[in-house]
Amino acid sequence: MKCAEVALLANTPSEAKGGCAFIVASNVLGGHEYQSAALASHYAKIAPVTIFLNQEVLAPAFSRIPNATVIVNPGAYISRGTLPRQVLKGAVGKRHLVRQLSGFGEIVVCAGAIEAAIPSAIALRGHPCLNLYLPFLYDRRVLWGAWGCVYNLLAFPWINLFRSIITINRIQATLMRRWVWGDTKVRVHRNSVLPLDRLPVTDVAPRLVCIGRLDRQKRVPELIRAVDSPAHGFKELLIIGDGPKRDEVRRAASAARFIKVDLLGWVPTEQQSRRLNGQDILVLNSAIEGEPLVLREARERGMRVLAADIPGVRGVTKPSERYGSKAALLGKLAGLRCSSYS
Repeated sequence: MKCAEVALLANTPSEAKGGCAFIVASNVLGGHEYQSAALASHYAKIAPVTIFLNQEVLAPAFSRIPNATVIVNPGAYISRGTLPRQVLKGAVGKRHLVRQLSGFGEIVVCAGAIEAAIPSAIALRGHPCLNLYLPFLYDRRVLWGAWGCVYNLLAFPWINLFRSIITINRIQATLMRRWVWGDTKVRVHRNSVLPLDRLPVTDVAPRLVCIGRLDRQKRVPELIRAVDSPAHGFKELLIIGDGPKRDEVRRAASAARFIKVDLLGWVPTEQQSRRLNGQDILVLNSAIEGEPLVLREARERGMRVLAADIPGVRGVTKPSERYGSKAALLGKLAGLRCSSYS
């Protein structure tokens, strides 16, 4: 492990006396949780690590890390709900979390959004080595409009309860520094991409593939409705993932008339290749992203990709791989379908 990676957490290994605690404040297993496991694995090479999971479903991503102990406390670190509920949870659970985590030299809270980190931030406020691993600032204006602006003003400043913020790229680091004051530092730890074999091209007809957390920002029901058309020629859409919008996704899948939608649940990255074919096309319909790891993984596999034209994808896609409307998506899919047989 390089010294630069160690510095993401403790300044020196001696600072980590007592070991490091990772709090995974999530209810769903997805890309950020696997990246959290990769970060915990890095740190476990220099100090003992104890990983506290909010749900048993997260265990597969963390259970095989050497020099790590995994503890599941269902619902202890985050509840369903937005900002007010998370603040209340942190205040109510303060005594329990302090008693559980007071002996650790370093604490890293892993959260997909700031709200998920707030209970731990409130409960452990004042700990000298309290860190937040946050992939990106979830700008609620994209989905909520003017109310999202108010919500951002209420939510973003909470990152200052942490000694340092760890994020995935320099763009996100720059955005986060705008909300930081005092001694809070922002550091970058790039997403880890597994070495993936290129997918074989078989006789199976090319399919559309969507991989990711089933939440509002991913707009998966909207994707199903957009591609439910005979215009592009694809007959099947595979959806790999899980999350709070799973029931809405199921309803949209059941209502589809022109395309068969297969809901596979969450499949670990290393097992996804068994389900995929070299002619399949990954489609990312997100409203907001930090830096979609799934796009980089698709390139490793040799897949073709299409993504909604949002800032977070522009560093990992070409202009020809982005669409700005349903009509543009259908047109590009039709072109890719034809090229599959040329």
